[in-house]
Amino acid sequence: MPGHDAPPQALKSGKSIASPCHFGTSSLFLRYSHTKRQYTRTPHVHSYFDIFHSRRGRFGQEWKAIVAICAIVLLAGTAVRMQELPSWNQEAYKVAGEFIMGTHDAYHWLAGALGFGTAADQPPSRLLRVVSGLTGFSAGNTGFFLPAVFGGLVGAATVLWAWALGGLRAGLVAGVVATMAPGYYYRSRLGYYDTDIVTLLFPLLLTFGLALWLESSLRPSWLKRFGPERDPGRFEDGGGDQDAERARADAYIPDRFFLLWPALLGGFGAWAALWHGHMLTFLQLTVFMLLFLVAAAGRRGRRGALLWGVAAFAAAGFWGGFGFVGALAAALIAAALPASTRMRLNAWISGLALVLVVLVASGAAGAIIDGAASFLGSYVKPVAQQSAFRGREVGELVFPGIGQSVIEAQNLPLAEVFARFHPWNWLSLAGIGGFLFLLVLRPTALFLLPFLLISLASFKLGTRMAMFGAPAVGLGVGFLFLWMGRTVFGGRPWSNYALTLVLGAIAFVLALPGLSVFKELPPTPVLSRNHAEALIALGQTADEGSQVWTWWDWGYATHYYAQLHSFADGGRHYGEHVFTLGLALTTPNPLQSAQLIQFSALNDNEPWHAWEDMGMYETREFLRSLGSDVKNFAPETSQYVVATFENIRLSPWICYYGTWDFEKQKGVHARVASIRESFNLDWDEGAMVLQSDDEPVPVKSIHVLTADGRKDRHYEQNAGPHLILNTESQRYFAVDELAFQSMLVQLLIAPKDLERMNRHFELVYDDFPWVRIYKVRAKQPPFLNGGGTESRQ
Repeated sequence: MPGHDAPPQALKSGKSIASPCHFGTSSLFLRYSHTKRQYTRTPHVHSYFDIFHSRRGRFGQEWKAIVAICAIVLLAGTAVRMQELPSWNQEAYKVAGEFIMGTHDAYHWLAGALGFGTAADQPPSRLLRVVSGLTGFSAGNTGFFLPAVFGGLVGAATVLWAWALGGLRAGLVAGVVATMAPGYYYRSRLGYYDTDIVTLLFPLLLTFGLALWLESSLRPSWLKRFGPERDPGRFEDGGGDQDAERARADAYIPDRFFLLWPALLGGFGAWAALWHGHMLTFLQLTVFMLLFLVAAAGRRGRRGALLWGVAAFAAAGFWGGFGFVGALAAALIAAALPASTRMRLNAWISGLALVLVVLVASGAAGAIIDGAASFLGSYVKPVAQQSAFRGREVGELVFPGIGQSVIEAQNLPLAEVFARFHPWNWLSLAGIGGFLFLLVLRPTALFLLPFLLISLASFKLGTRMAMFGAPAVGLGVGFLFLWMGRTVFGGRPWSNYALTLVLGAIAFVLALPGLSVFKELPPTPVLSRNHAEALIALGQTADEGSQVWTWWDWGYATHYYAQLHSFADGGRHYGEHVFTLGLALTTPNPLQSAQLIQFSALNDNEPWHAWEDMGMYETREFLRSLGSDVKNFAPETSQYVVATFENIRLSPWICYYGTWDFEKQKGVHARVASIRESFNLDWDEGAMVLQSDDEPVPVKSIHVLTADGRKDRHYEQNAGPHLILNTESQRYFAVDELAFQSMLVQLLIAPKDLERMNRHFELVYDDFPWVRIYKVRAKQPPFLNGGGTESRQ
């Protein structure tokens, strides 16, 4: 970290030295002559924030260019996302004057912005409330548009990184490539208000601040790591005498406020961790990267002061508010110490000891291992959960793993990974190569390496991880073009202007392939307008404290629109949740479904604890008995079931979880096919003839669903699939017997007067064929054999 040198008596070289004071309000140039034993002081005033006047940054000279380039990239990234607005601006994608969100998790924060649910006091919800209050937009519309702004901010943050690495104009290309990288764009589209808008932005800003702090205290390049350390311009005679360098290093005095900047950055990191738990893991990783950089690339005589700064950063980051206040207090106390006392802080042993105390006391050393294991484990997508509920020596309950069914966690082919950086794979590869070369030239680029590695691992960790490599690849591309441009234009007086224009043109050209892809993207509302309206109506009529059984994808939407809790949601969808919910929706037995829901309500919506006491075999028999024996469960809260046409698309996974076998540790996927080509129906023979194939496909039944009712025909002699044809949405499915007989389908399409359903479920909202909502009847009337259908399990 920049500072100033000791009084002349501390030096032993005969060379004259001019060492600028980089931090401090009254810094001096000290000149010392060994022969005359005297020195003169030339005032050279800088503020603490002289870090922005680094030899590469020159913020005082370039701030206008920095602001201009950041603004251009920010506006470009935002504008590209806003071009989707005309496609969204249709009544089918709006409800109650608000746009429907593009991701399920957005509704968690929207509900929190209204004060409902566990997210009410979380930063994303608070941000929505603040922006909504300032703009007058509703929380829903605020959340719809904000991702576009944050998408542009990532581009601007990449520009800042380009400046920190010594190539501001490379930021034109790097920022555009980063903000328009398909992997990141898909996670920051209109309606995608989730923590993804900050899980890349905040680490970029945090590490950018650390790069500025470290810049003048690290060797400028790894290429000079093992050579003599030289700092052009620091020695009057330009000779760079090593003895004088060593003496100067030994006499280094940290600046008064040398702890302030890392303490502030640590506090920012702690606040960022409130947005997402994995941010804390990154904060812990950052500390270890700092230690590596200090040890491997720190300048002679400055490692001790740097280690004290790392300790301040870690304390502020890991110990919450108390740690932040303590780190700030320590920074101010250090500022009041005389120079001779601060000079003693150069000892690296005391600094390292303090860092170790902070790491051990905060548990960060072990937490980073646990956090990384948890992070990787959540994306490895095991078939069964890693943990199990153990019974009393009669078998254990091993529930299914959820990761394999989450779209954002799906594996990517390696070629597709490169396409998530830029539509041109060759450019992505060039960007990776450029970044690796940049990593050799600039030690602080190490902070960006984890982002690139995580992205490259998305072929296993899942599609969501591909977004993180965008800035690193963008910087690699930007610096490649910058280096080529400097080679062509040389040092001519007009070269900077020409280079800026050329790089701007290159950025525009590189944006075109992505823009052509993004223009073709359809809107992605996570639920239909009919579904949202049904939830709003339910919230207006349901008893207070009621619970809703809907597939977990729409749990958060239920929180927002109905202001009611759901059995499962984006935060409660572990194996035990999806098994219980899946069984209630998969079983063909209305009694079993209703009684499972009631039993869960009586056990605080965690029935697996009761099953844990039973053990595997007794649990299996108990679940079967729910479909044949009337238990007369009577929960205090009302229970509602939402049957929506959207469930049919997800029924392969819903049925997989609902048919989970504890002993075999696997389930059965329902076979469901979406029919996307034209076809004709043979109502007499019970067959479907696809346009691409003249061979008729026999079907077991045909169900045409319209707003006015349904038209059915059954063909018991056939052995084909069941056709469910929604003429309102023009969505057509062929489903197997497992999906067709399941509650998720039968509750949606069964006649309203079907007795075996009405005995256990009361229809309270009907928007056929889109969505129906049932209330589980509190008492089961007498009947025979569970309504005449078999039980699951």
